Amino acid sequence: MKVPLVIAGPDIPSGQRRNGLTYMQDIVPTLLDLAGISPAKPMDYQNLSPLFYGSRDSVYTSVYGAYMDLQRMVRTGDYELIYYPAFERFLLFNLKMDPQEQNDLIDSQEEGPTINPLKATMRSMQQQLGDPLILPP
Repeated sequence: MKVPLVIAGPDIPSGQRRNGLTYMQDIVPTLLDLAGISPAKPMDYQNLSPLFYGSRDSVYTSVYGAYMDLQRMVRTGDYELIYYPAFERFLLFNLKMDPQEQNDLIDSQEEGPTINPLKATMRSMQQQLGDPLILPP
């Protein structure tokens, strides 16, 4: 989840750093754009070039991840919500305060208002992507 993406090239400004959320699949439309090639058909993922040139700080407000029937994840801002279906267990992390994901906040009174919006985002993104896994309330 925290793999850096480094892009360098003759027309790409150096020394810029963005912390925007991305998907690995964003590399294809980005490289096509940098090569001056228009895709033959619309693509599902985003061109990251606006991040390089400073016209945007992010292309997504949230990202969603699924691994088989074992795990689901949504990340929005500083928070990451993870669901493990086999254990019927949610985990919540504040990645700004805890980048190593050592302190699960799911039962924290202070983070209570954060959990339901993240669950709603997870459900919404599941529907958008056609993920059939049923999440508990």
